[in-house]
Amino acid sequence: MKRIMFLIVCVSFAAVCFADSDEKNAQLFKAAKDDNIQAAKTALADGAEVNAKNSTGETALMWASKYGHSGIVKLLLENGADANMSTDDGATALWVAAKEGHVDVLNILLEKNSNVNVRRTTDGVTVLWAAANEGHAKVVELLLEKGADANAKDTINGATALWIASKNGYTEVVKLLLAAKADVNAKAKDGTTALGVAKHMEHSDVVQLLEKAGAKE
Repeated sequence: MKRIMFLIVCVSFAAVCFADSDEKNAQLFKAAKDDNIQAAKTALADGAEVNAKNSTGETALMWASKYGHSGIVKLLLENGADANMSTDDGATALWVAAKEGHVDVLNILLEKNSNVNVRRTTDGVTVLWAAANEGHAKVVELLLEKGADANAKDTINGATALWIASKNGYTEVVKLLLAAKADVNAKAKDGTTALGVAKHMEHSDVVQLLEKAGAKE
């Protein structure tokens, strides 16, 4: 009987500890989203796990990176946050910051050796591809300077960053990719090239750039 009572007490204590831990982690996530540095410091001091994940595999660092809160990003990294942890679909803090166009956050994460060529597992989209798809020229420039693969293709359509930037008509991004020697004639799975899709979408400025670079349909 004593052994049973002891086990019940232990299980109850563990449940309380886990619940308390979850609450502290939730406070850290909220602070990361709200850009509340003091609340983040308090949560960490109270025992929040800096690398705890939510139900979709996101960390507080990913939330801070997504919303462009560089101060929170620095704080979390100083407290042991892993810059290369990924969500259930393979996205990292660097990936989400690039997609949202947060150059300041990218610089901080790159100083921590974040993988510049990480891919999302669901579609093979790289950090550079995600930034090019959104037209974030400054982000694309930074990633290329740090060694991002200009010719990496996604796994769904087999398209490069140049292809998607050309499709979307992002002239400045196209210029940067061409300067980085991106393959101007790379084909997607459907056989289309950057030039072909730019013509189809009637992006005349992009068409001129690609043709000058020797692109073919």
